[in-house]
Amino acid sequence: MSIPVVQETAPLLLVQRRIPWALIGLLVLAFVVVPLWGNDYWLNAILIPFLVLSLAGLGLNLLTGYTGQTSVGAAGFMAVGAFASYGFLLRLPELGLPVALLGGGIISALVGLLFGLPSSRIKGFYLMVTTLAAQFFLEWLFVKFPWFYNYGSSGTISAPKLALFGHDLNTPLGRYLLTLVTVLLLTWTAIYLGTASASSFDINRSFQILFIIIIGGMGSIAGNFVGAAFISLLPIFLSHAGQALFGGSVDAGQLQNLQKIIFGVLIIVFLIKEPEGLIRLLHNLRDRVRQWPLRF
Repeated sequence: MSIPVVQETAPLLLVQRRIPWALIGLLVLAFVVVPLWGNDYWLNAILIPFLVLSLAGLGLNLLTGYTGQTSVGAAGFMAVGAFASYGFLLRLPELGLPVALLGGGIISALVGLLFGLPSSRIKGFYLMVTTLAAQFFLEWLFVKFPWFYNYGSSGTISAPKLALFGHDLNTPLGRYLLTLVTVLLLTWTAIYLGTASASSFDINRSFQILFIIIIGGMGSIAGNFVGAAFISLLPIFLSHAGQALFGGSVDAGQLQNLQKIIFGVLIIVFLIKEPEGLIRLLHNLRDRVRQWPLRF
Protein backbone atom coordinates (compact mmCIF):
# COMPACT_ATOMS: atom_id res chain seq x y z
CA MET A 1 0.00 0.00 0.00
CA SER A 2 1.53 3.28 -1.10
CA ILE A 3 1.41 6.37 1.08
CA PRO A 4 0.28 9.51 -0.73
CA VAL A 5 2.86 12.30 -0.73
CA VAL A 6 1.24 15.15 1.16
CA GLN A 7 2.64 17.96 3.29
CA GLU A 8 1.86 16.16 6.58
CA THR A 9 3.69 12.92 5.68
CA ALA A 10 6.44 14.36 3.51
CA PRO A 11 7.29 17.91 4.57
CA LEU A 12 10.53 17.81 2.55
CA LEU A 13 10.06 17.34 -1.16
CA LEU A 14 12.81 16.98 -3.73
CA VAL A 15 12.32 19.54 -6.48
CA GLN A 16 14.16 19.16 -9.74
CA ARG A 17 15.44 22.58 -10.72
CA ARG A 18 15.76 23.44 -14.36
CA ILE A 19 18.36 25.76 -15.75
CA PRO A 20 16.50 28.98 -16.62
CA TRP A 21 16.52 29.97 -20.26
CA ALA A 22 17.58 33.48 -19.31
CA LEU A 23 20.80 32.12 -17.79
CA ILE A 24 21.52 30.09 -20.92
CA GLY A 25 20.92 33.19 -23.00
CA LEU A 26 23.33 35.24 -20.88
CA LEU A 27 26.03 32.58 -21.20
CA VAL A 28 25.61 32.49 -24.98
CA LEU A 29 25.76 36.28 -25.06
CA ALA A 30 28.89 36.37 -22.91
CA PHE A 31 30.85 33.56 -24.58
CA VAL A 32 29.64 33.75 -28.18
CA VAL A 33 28.11 37.11 -29.10
CA VAL A 34 30.53 39.38 -27.24
CA PRO A 35 33.74 37.69 -28.49
CA LEU A 36 32.45 37.80 -32.08
CA TRP A 37 31.12 41.37 -32.21
CA GLY A 38 32.63 43.17 -29.22
CA ASN A 39 35.22 45.85 -30.04
CA ASP A 40 38.22 46.94 -27.97
CA TYR A 41 36.35 49.87 -26.43
CA TRP A 42 33.50 47.72 -25.14
CA LEU A 43 35.86 45.07 -23.84
CA ASN A 44 38.40 47.34 -22.12
CA ALA A 45 36.25 50.25 -20.98
CA ILE A 46 32.95 48.57 -20.14
CA LEU A 47 32.84 44.77 -19.89
CA ILE A 48 36.11 44.05 -18.04
CA PRO A 49 35.51 46.77 -15.38
CA PHE A 50 31.92 45.54 -15.07
CA LEU A 51 33.04 41.97 -14.39
CA VAL A 52 35.73 43.04 -11.93
CA LEU A 53 33.30 45.26 -10.02
CA SER A 54 30.75 42.43 -9.99
CA LEU A 55 33.32 40.12 -8.46
CA ALA A 56 34.31 42.71 -5.87
CA GLY A 57 30.65 43.35 -5.03
CA LEU A 58 30.08 39.62 -4.60
CA GLY A 59 32.83 39.45 -1.97
CA LEU A 60 31.52 42.48 -0.08
CA ASN A 61 27.96 41.16 -0.25
CA LEU A 62 29.00 38.08 1.71
CA LEU A 63 29.93 40.40 4.58
CA THR A 64 27.38 43.18 4.30
CA GLY A 65 24.44 41.54 2.56
CA TYR A 66 24.40 38.26 4.50
CA THR A 67 25.87 39.18 7.91
CA GLY A 68 24.93 42.86 8.17
CA GLN A 69 28.49 44.07 8.83
CA THR A 70 29.63 47.13 6.88
CA SER A 71 33.07 47.37 5.32
CA VAL A 72 34.65 50.28 3.47
CA GLY A 73 38.02 48.59 2.87
CA ALA A 74 37.18 46.34 -0.07
CA ALA A 75 39.40 48.26 -2.49
CA GLY A 76 42.39 47.87 -0.19
CA PHE A 77 42.10 44.10 -0.25
CA MET A 78 41.55 44.22 -4.02
CA ALA A 79 44.88 46.04 -4.19
CA VAL A 80 46.55 43.29 -2.18
CA GLY A 81 45.30 40.64 -4.61
CA ALA A 82 46.28 42.72 -7.65
CA PHE A 83 49.80 43.57 -6.48
CA ALA A 84 50.41 40.04 -5.17
CA SER A 85 49.36 38.45 -8.47
CA TYR A 86 51.51 40.98 -10.32
CA GLY A 87 54.48 40.11 -8.11
CA PHE A 88 54.09 36.38 -8.73
CA LEU A 89 53.85 36.87 -12.50
CA LEU A 90 56.83 39.25 -12.54
CA ARG A 91 59.25 37.54 -10.15
CA LEU A 92 58.15 33.90 -10.45
CA PRO A 93 56.97 33.57 -14.06
CA GLU A 94 57.46 29.81 -13.97
CA LEU A 95 54.42 29.52 -11.67
CA GLY A 96 52.02 30.33 -14.48
CA LEU A 97 48.92 32.48 -14.56
CA PRO A 98 46.47 30.19 -12.65
CA VAL A 99 48.89 29.73 -9.74
CA ALA A 100 49.66 33.45 -9.69
CA LEU A 101 45.96 34.32 -9.46
CA LEU A 102 45.43 31.71 -6.77
CA GLY A 103 48.46 32.99 -4.88
CA GLY A 104 47.18 36.55 -5.05
CA GLY A 105 43.88 35.41 -3.60
CA ILE A 106 45.61 33.54 -0.77
CA ILE A 107 47.80 36.56 0.08
CA SER A 108 44.74 38.81 0.09
CA ALA A 109 42.90 36.35 2.37
CA LEU A 110 45.86 36.23 4.78
CA VAL A 111 46.00 40.02 4.94
CA GLY A 112 42.26 40.07 5.57
CA LEU A 113 42.78 37.56 8.35
CA LEU A 114 45.55 39.72 9.80
CA PHE A 115 43.19 42.68 10.07
CA GLY A 116 40.18 40.53 10.93
CA LEU A 117 41.52 38.76 14.00
CA PRO A 118 41.91 41.93 16.12
CA SER A 119 38.44 42.98 14.93
CA SER A 120 36.69 39.72 15.79
CA ARG A 121 35.12 41.13 18.97
CA ILE A 122 33.75 44.34 17.47
CA LYS A 123 30.93 44.97 15.04
CA GLY A 124 28.79 47.66 13.50
CA PHE A 125 30.29 51.15 13.36
CA TYR A 126 33.54 50.08 15.02
CA LEU A 127 34.11 47.34 12.45
CA MET A 128 33.57 49.87 9.68
CA VAL A 129 36.19 52.15 11.23
CA THR A 130 38.62 49.22 11.38
CA THR A 131 38.14 48.46 7.68
CA LEU A 132 38.56 52.17 6.93
CA ALA A 133 41.91 52.10 8.74
CA ALA A 134 42.94 49.02 6.72
CA GLN A 135 41.99 50.82 3.51
CA PHE A 136 44.17 53.85 4.25
CA PHE A 137 47.07 51.73 5.53
CA LEU A 138 47.15 49.45 2.48
CA GLU A 139 46.87 52.38 0.09
CA TRP A 140 49.78 54.11 1.87
CA LEU A 141 51.82 50.89 1.83
CA PHE A 142 51.65 50.42 -1.93
CA VAL A 143 52.53 54.07 -2.55
CA LYS A 144 55.35 54.27 0.00
CA PHE A 145 57.37 51.23 -1.10
CA PRO A 146 58.19 51.17 -4.85
CA TRP A 147 59.17 47.50 -4.68
CA PHE A 148 55.49 46.63 -5.06
CA TYR A 149 55.28 48.31 -8.47
CA ASN A 150 58.79 47.23 -9.58
CA TYR A 151 60.30 50.70 -9.00
CA GLY A 152 58.41 52.18 -11.93
CA SER A 153 58.63 55.95 -12.25
CA SER A 154 54.91 56.30 -12.87
CA GLY A 155 53.94 54.24 -9.82
CA THR A 156 51.70 51.97 -11.90
CA ILE A 157 51.81 48.27 -12.67
CA SER A 158 51.21 46.67 -16.04
CA ALA A 159 50.28 43.05 -16.19
CA PRO A 160 53.15 40.97 -17.62
CA LYS A 161 52.56 38.73 -20.60
CA LEU A 162 49.41 36.76 -19.91
CA ALA A 163 49.31 33.26 -21.33
CA LEU A 164 47.34 30.15 -20.42
CA PHE A 165 48.14 26.74 -21.88
CA GLY A 166 50.05 28.42 -24.69
CA HIS A 167 47.23 30.84 -25.61
CA ASP A 168 48.03 34.55 -25.61
CA LEU A 169 45.68 36.54 -23.36
CA ASN A 170 47.21 39.99 -23.89
CA THR A 171 44.49 41.06 -26.31
CA PRO A 172 41.32 42.78 -25.05
CA LEU A 173 39.33 39.66 -25.97
CA GLY A 174 41.76 37.42 -24.09
CA ARG A 175 41.58 39.57 -20.95
CA TYR A 176 37.79 39.67 -21.19
CA LEU A 177 37.48 35.88 -21.45
CA LEU A 178 39.93 35.38 -18.57
CA THR A 179 37.97 37.78 -16.37
CA LEU A 180 34.66 36.20 -17.39
CA VAL A 181 35.82 32.70 -16.53
CA THR A 182 37.23 33.97 -13.23
CA VAL A 183 33.86 35.47 -12.33
CA LEU A 184 31.96 32.35 -13.31
CA LEU A 185 34.23 30.19 -11.19
CA LEU A 186 33.61 32.56 -8.25
CA THR A 187 37.33 33.15 -7.84
CA TRP A 188 37.80 35.92 -5.33
CA THR A 189 40.93 37.44 -6.81
CA ALA A 190 40.03 40.84 -8.29
CA ILE A 191 43.05 41.78 -10.39
CA TYR A 192 42.46 44.46 -13.01
CA LEU A 193 43.89 42.99 -16.20
CA GLY A 194 45.67 45.98 -17.65
CA THR A 195 47.39 48.83 -15.84
CA ALA A 196 46.73 49.90 -12.27
CA SER A 197 48.22 51.89 -9.45
CA ALA A 198 47.55 52.31 -5.74
CA SER A 199 45.19 55.17 -6.60
CA SER A 200 43.05 52.67 -8.53
CA PHE A 201 42.13 51.09 -5.19
CA ASP A 202 41.53 54.20 -3.08
CA ILE A 203 38.63 54.92 -0.73
CA ASN A 204 36.47 56.01 -3.67
CA ARG A 205 36.73 52.49 -5.09
CA SER A 206 35.64 51.04 -1.75
CA PHE A 207 32.59 53.30 -1.69
CA GLN A 208 31.87 52.40 -5.30
CA ILE A 209 31.77 48.70 -4.39
CA LEU A 210 29.52 49.51 -1.43
CA PHE A 211 27.20 51.43 -3.74
CA ILE A 212 27.03 48.39 -6.02
CA ILE A 213 25.51 46.14 -3.39
CA ILE A 214 23.20 48.86 -2.02
CA ILE A 215 21.81 49.83 -5.43
CA GLY A 216 21.86 46.30 -6.86
CA GLY A 217 20.48 44.57 -3.79
CA MET A 218 22.10 43.39 -0.59
CA GLY A 219 22.02 39.64 0.00
CA SER A 220 21.50 38.92 -3.71
CA ILE A 221 24.05 37.38 -6.06
CA ALA A 222 22.23 38.67 -9.12
CA GLY A 223 22.05 42.09 -7.49
CA ASN A 224 25.86 42.35 -7.66
CA PHE A 225 25.76 42.17 -11.45
CA VAL A 226 22.79 44.54 -11.74
CA GLY A 227 24.46 47.08 -9.45
CA ALA A 228 27.81 46.76 -11.23
CA ALA A 229 26.12 47.24 -14.60
CA PHE A 230 24.40 50.37 -13.29
CA ILE A 231 27.62 51.79 -11.83
CA SER A 232 29.57 51.02 -15.01
CA LEU A 233 27.01 52.28 -17.53
CA LEU A 234 25.71 55.41 -15.76
CA PRO A 235 28.84 57.55 -16.45
CA ILE A 236 28.74 56.53 -20.13
CA PHE A 237 25.03 57.34 -20.33
CA LEU A 238 25.55 60.76 -18.70
CA SER A 239 28.42 61.52 -21.05
CA HIS A 240 26.40 60.68 -24.17
CA ALA A 241 23.32 62.49 -22.81
CA GLY A 242 25.41 65.60 -22.11
CA GLN A 243 26.81 65.50 -25.64
CA ALA A 244 23.35 65.05 -27.19
CA LEU A 245 21.49 67.63 -25.11
CA PHE A 246 24.11 70.33 -24.62
CA GLY A 247 26.49 69.73 -27.52
CA GLY A 248 29.52 69.25 -25.29
CA SER A 249 29.08 72.56 -23.51
CA VAL A 250 28.74 70.82 -20.13
CA ASP A 251 32.08 70.34 -18.40
CA ALA A 252 33.15 66.76 -17.63
CA GLY A 253 33.63 67.70 -13.98
CA GLN A 254 30.00 68.81 -13.75
CA LEU A 255 28.88 65.47 -15.17
CA GLN A 256 30.94 63.70 -12.49
CA ASN A 257 29.27 65.82 -9.81
CA LEU A 258 25.87 64.97 -11.32
CA GLN A 259 26.81 61.29 -11.17
CA LYS A 260 27.64 61.60 -7.45
CA ILE A 261 24.32 63.36 -6.83
CA ILE A 262 22.42 60.56 -8.59
CA PHE A 263 24.27 57.91 -6.58
CA GLY A 264 23.51 59.72 -3.32
CA VAL A 265 19.81 60.13 -4.11
CA LEU A 266 19.46 56.50 -5.21
CA ILE A 267 21.17 55.20 -2.08
CA ILE A 268 18.84 57.22 0.14
CA VAL A 269 15.78 56.08 -1.82
CA PHE A 270 16.77 52.41 -1.82
CA LEU A 271 17.69 52.35 1.87
CA ILE A 272 14.33 53.87 2.79
CA LYS A 273 11.91 52.52 0.18
CA GLU A 274 13.48 49.38 -1.25
CA PRO A 275 16.40 47.93 0.75
CA GLU A 276 16.59 44.97 -1.64
CA GLY A 277 17.64 47.27 -4.49
CA LEU A 278 17.16 47.12 -8.22
CA ILE A 279 16.98 43.34 -8.26
CA ARG A 280 13.74 43.43 -6.25
CA LEU A 281 12.27 45.99 -8.65
CA LEU A 282 13.16 43.73 -11.57
CA HIS A 283 11.58 40.73 -9.84
CA ASN A 284 8.39 42.72 -9.21
CA LEU A 285 8.33 43.78 -12.87
CA ARG A 286 8.80 40.16 -13.96
CA ASP A 287 5.90 39.01 -11.77
CA ARG A 288 3.65 41.74 -13.19
CA VAL A 289 4.54 40.80 -16.75
CA ARG A 290 3.81 37.13 -16.05
CA GLN A 291 0.32 37.90 -14.75
CA TRP A 292 -0.53 40.55 -17.33
CA PRO A 293 -3.26 41.41 -18.29
CA LEU A 294 -4.70 40.04 -15.04
CA ARG A 295 -4.59 42.25 -11.98
CA PHE A 296 -1.52 41.82 -9.81
